[in-house]
Amino acid sequence: MSDDSRDTPDEQLSESPSIEEISEMLSHHRRRYVIECLGHYESPMSLPDLADECVVMEHSCALDDIPAETVKDMYMSLYHNHIPHLVEIGAIEYDQERDLVTAGPAIEELHTHMDLSRKSLCDTAEQALKALRGAIFADGDCTTNGLTISHTRKTLRNVGFDEEAVGRLLHHLDRTGYIHFVGDCIRLVD
Repeated sequence: MSDDSRDTPDEQLSESPSIEEISEMLSHHRRRYVIECLGHYESPMSLPDLADECVVMEHSCALDDIPAETVKDMYMSLYHNHIPHLVEIGAIEYDQERDLVTAGPAIEELHTHMDLSRKSLCDTAEQALKALRGAIFADGDCTTNGLTISHTRKTLRNVGFDEEAVGRLLHHLDRTGYIHFVGDCIRLVD
């Protein structure tokens, strides 16, 4: 006896992800990298190629300058953690046998949400971003293209932001894809 109240797997995949699912998917910079790569490059992509692109985005330097172990760690992180989450909400499809990642039906919603989040930054956030950019260029550290969090907080305090506001602001900038943290450094995402 069939139960008509249940959705078939195909119907479940066609449902849009909830705002909570979208927020969770975009809360980690590596999942945002996957979404950006699949939007930028032709889909499908092999998972090793996707890992290469994501590690380059994360470290802001050429692939040849990144240790092989770091690239392998990115691949494993994507394979075991981020790809399954994105598959679960229909943002991507993953063919494990061929090791291929393809954009899924929900990926456009994630792109749209990322774009809207970036556009919704308030003037304060824009000022803080400007201060971060100025501090990075003033710092002159071209090899890492980043600065320590304490230096960043000091820089932002110098332009009138209090410590608690800076913490909230950095968290917001990270969640909306403007910055991400690598160890003790903040990297600006172009």
